[in-house]
Amino acid sequence: MKVSQSLRIKWMLLTTTISFIVFMLFSFLIIYLIGVYQKEQEAEIAKRSLSDISVIMATKNIAELKIDDLSRSLSSRDTFVYFNRQGEQLFSISGQSAEKVDIAFNPTTKIISKDEVHQGKNYIVMYSPLNNANFHGYVVLVHSLKNHDDVIEFLIIISSFSSLTALFLTAMLSYVFSGQITKPIRMIAEQMKRIKRDGFQNKLAFSTQYHETNDLIETFNEMMTQLEQSFNQQKQF
Repeated sequence: MKVSQSLRIKWMLLTTTISFIVFMLFSFLIIYLIGVYQKEQEAEIAKRSLSDISVIMATKNIAELKIDDLSRSLSSRDTFVYFNRQGEQLFSISGQSAEKVDIAFNPTTKIISKDEVHQGKNYIVMYSPLNNANFHGYVVLVHSLKNHDDVIEFLIIISSFSSLTALFLTAMLSYVFSGQITKPIRMIAEQMKRIKRDGFQNKLAFSTQYHETNDLIETFNEMMTQLEQSFNQQKQF
C-alpha cells in the first residue's frame, strides 16, 4: 500500500529545494564572475610590475642598479628573478611577505603568463626575454594570488552562510503560505466528512479563491445531486 504524503509538506520541500538550487547557482555565478574579473586585475598588476622593472633595467647597468629601485615596483608578496642566457640565476628580489618559490629557467622569445601552483598556493608567473644595452637574458615575475584567493574564500563562506539562512527562511515562509493554499482543500474534506455523516442531500455551500477548488466543489455538488435523484428514483420504484 502506497503511503500518502502531506501536500503541504511536499509543497514546502519542493519550493525550498528549487529556491535553494536557484540561489546557489546564482551565487556561484557571481563568485565566478568576480573571480575572473579580479584575476584579470591581478594579471594587469603583474604585467605592470614586470614592465616597470624592465624599464629600470634598460636605463641602468648592473653596477648602477639598486635593489630598492626594483623593490618599489614589486608588491610585498612578489618575487623577481633574472637569468642570463645560459640559464644561471644572477639575482632575485622578493617582497617582504613573499614566500620562497623555485622557478625553472624558461628561455622564451616573448612574454608568457602562466597560472602555476607552488606548495599549494596559486601564482601568476610571467616569463619574458630581456635584451637591451645593459642586460641580455630572461626575467621572471612571480605574482602571488593570495589576495584573490582570500576574496574568493570569503565570498564562498558568505555565500554558504547566506544559502543556509535563505534555506531556513524559505522553508518557513513556504510552510506558512502552503497552509493558506491547502486550507480550501482541508475545508472541502471536512464538509465532505459531514455530508457523509448527515446524508448526501447536503451540499458544499461555500466558495474559495481558486478556480481548481471551486470546480471541485461544483463537481461534487453535481455528483451529490445525481446520487440524490438516483436514490429517489430507486425509492419510488
